[in-house]
Amino acid sequence: MKKKTTGSTSRRRKRETQRGLVRKTNAELAQLEDKSDWKRVEALTDEDIERAIEDDPDAAPVLDEAFWRNAQILDPRHEKSTITMRVDDDVLDFFKRGGAGYQSRMNAVLRAYVYARRERAR
Repeated sequence: MKKKTTGSTSRRRKRETQRGLVRKTNAELAQLEDKSDWKRVEALTDEDIERAIEDDPDAAPVLDEAFWRNAQILDPRHEKSTITMRVDDDVLDFFKRGGAGYQSRMNAVLRAYVYARRERAR
């Protein structure tokens, strides 16, 4: 008997299929051939890796002293409004992958943007 899916699950699977995503079980993944070029990876120097990170627009920022110098403590006790907002699927998926609290993380990013724009306007 086929397991019944909820509407949101079937919509998510439809989006995944449209984007060319394929679901695999752990057993199926274990059967796949490893095509990683481990010799090339092992031959990389620290400088090669650092250069690749600098060239990667998706790389997380380096959490060095300069990063924390501009950090600000944000007060989370603001009154909130419930809204409906259209967001690109990949953006929503990015935040949801972080688990529970994804809406709060999205709000924090928007708040940081507001603070940055206010600082620039000064």
